[in-house]
Amino acid sequence: MPSTIAACASLVISFTVLLCTIDQKYLDSFITTKTGNEFIQDVFTKNDEDELKMFLLDYAEQKWRPYIGEEVKAWFSDRILVWISEKPKWLTDFHLASIPDWAVDSKAVFEKLRTKEVKAIRASMKARHSIRPLIIGGRGKGEGGVTSLRRKSTKRTSFIHS
Repeated sequence: MPSTIAACASLVISFTVLLCTIDQKYLDSFITTKTGNEFIQDVFTKNDEDELKMFLLDYAEQKWRPYIGEEVKAWFSDRILVWISEKPKWLTDFHLASIPDWAVDSKAVFEKLRTKEVKAIRASMKARHSIRPLIIGGRGKGEGGVTSLRRKSTKRTSFIHS
């Protein structure tokens, strides 16, 4: 017991020393009151580089669209033609596939954006999302999730009780 208390005390002391000695501009990376949604929105709004702003698309739309959706749409409208003509190294087909349909206003731009490769990536992304409830049981009991599959196949998996 005394060794556990000593270990906890040394951990608290070392962390306090770390926080006091690090460069203060990095303090937010250790302690912050921001939510995940606020962090994602800040990454978009406080960066000027397109590559960093694209980071936003790695996260679920409901975390940012209600708050900065119009700003994101305006940014795509301004930048998409530049990206298509310049083809920056960081802009992969996966990035292009991640751009939501609602963010592209022009039908001509939409046609240029959705190449054959991008359409294939989008199809595989949709397939993964459609199978996810079956994998994790996201639809709830008896509605097509894993739990209902278990009930239907009780002969082979009689050891599973749901």
